[in-house]
Amino acid sequence: MLTPGAKKTHRAYVWAYATSQFSDLAAVVYDFSPSRAGEHARNFLGNWNGKLVCDDFAGYKAGFELGVTEIGCMAHARRKFFDLHATNKSQIAEKALHYIAALYEVEREVRELEPGDRQRIRREKAAPIIDALHTWMIAQRQLMPEGSAIMSLIQSARLNGHDPYAYLKDVLTRLPTQRASEIAELLPHRWEPV
Repeated sequence: MLTPGAKKTHRAYVWAYATSQFSDLAAVVYDFSPSRAGEHARNFLGNWNGKLVCDDFAGYKAGFELGVTEIGCMAHARRKFFDLHATNKSQIAEKALHYIAALYEVEREVRELEPGDRQRIRREKAAPIIDALHTWMIAQRQLMPEGSAIMSLIQSARLNGHDPYAYLKDVLTRLPTQRASEIAELLPHRWEPV
């Protein structure tokens, strides 16, 4: 975006808000903002209370404390496992992808059903899959040594009130271009989301 009178462009963002495929009203609203700060999503959503399917962007977190129910986006989770498997041939990521594929299969099965039937089949078929995925992920977590560097960062992020995923994603994105004199700004006790 080029601000009037400015010589350089800077990033701007368009937020997309859409009803679900199962809503009576099919709509998408695009909201322009000059930054990715969470205040833009909070201002747009205002006093709305409902279920928000979204990625793990830290800017949504304040809304979850004010009555909005967070529903994680399985497509975002799947993409992380897919990237890990594609890059490193991770067997752990491959196993997670199998669980997620089974969930997607249930969704294909219920896509055209009435809401009551869709909910019943999800309870019967998808709930056991998601429970198994959760149990399996906890078991994988137990295999990771507490003293590992990544666990130290995760726990430190939590202790400082940060969402570990948002913290690590931001830090790992900024780290390659961060000035050496400003590296300390990326430590969990000093970090501020951009």
